[in-house]
Amino acid sequence: MRLTTTSSVGALRGFAHAGPSSEHDGWSLFRIYVAPDRWGEGVGAALLERVESEFEARGVSTYELAVLTVNDVGVSFYGSRGFDRFDTEEVVLAGVETSQHWYRKTL
Repeated sequence: MRLTTTSSVGALRGFAHAGPSSEHDGWSLFRIYVAPDRWGEGVGAALLERVESEFEARGVSTYELAVLTVNDVGVSFYGSRGFDRFDTEEVVLAGVETSQHWYRKTL
């Protein structure tokens, strides 16, 4: 499932990508992106609300997501919306070693 939100003039404000996870047995929110010039306008919260509504319509009761540990905005966003951090792991992305937190939320 992919969700997007645009302004009245058609400019992309953000998008969400979620669905069944092949890595984990269950459902995942793979990413939410909000254009930086739209931060603080509620775009991310609206996208998250829509994802959760779609999950609930499909009978999903719990889902997971990963956020890079250096992504302070993402860590704060999910931490303030009822997600529980359950793991932190080292990963290699594009040849760069980094780490990510795993979060879970029950609807």
